[in-house]
Parts: sequence; structure tokens; C-alpha cells
Amino acid sequence: MQSAYDVIIRPVVSERSYDLMEQGKYTFEVAKKAPKEEIAEAVERLFNVHVVKVNTINVRGKAKRVRYQVGMT
Repeated sequence: MQSAYDVIIRPVVSERSYDLMEQGKYTFEVAKKAPKEEIAEAVERLFNVHVVKVNTINVRGKAKRVRYQVGMT
């Protein structure tokens, strides 16, 4: 098991995340290999709250080209 600080990388700060905060939902960037149980446990330990549900999503990077080099964002 990892440290809570290794699981939770940073909060996501956007307009949509602020709108979700009014509903009691919070968004974080987390480690890619962290399972939902570990994410819930890390949030409970860091913020002293009870986690009801954890939703995750993996977003692939977009392919971008600069002159002749292709890379991912």
C-alpha cells in the first residue's frame, strides 16, 4: 500500500470541478495504478471525511506535431 500522498497527486481546479463541489463531489488527479479502494482510503485519511463513491477515468494524451516531431501532450 502506498502513502496517501503518493495516491493523490493534486486537486483538479476547473470551472466544472467548482460546480461539482456545490454537490459535494471533489475531483483529484491520482496515480494511474491506484485502485478505487486505495483512492477512497487516501482521501479519508487526508481530509477526515467518509467517501461514499469513487469514479475514475483514464484520458489518453492527444498526438501533437511540432514540425517533424510527433509527441503526446
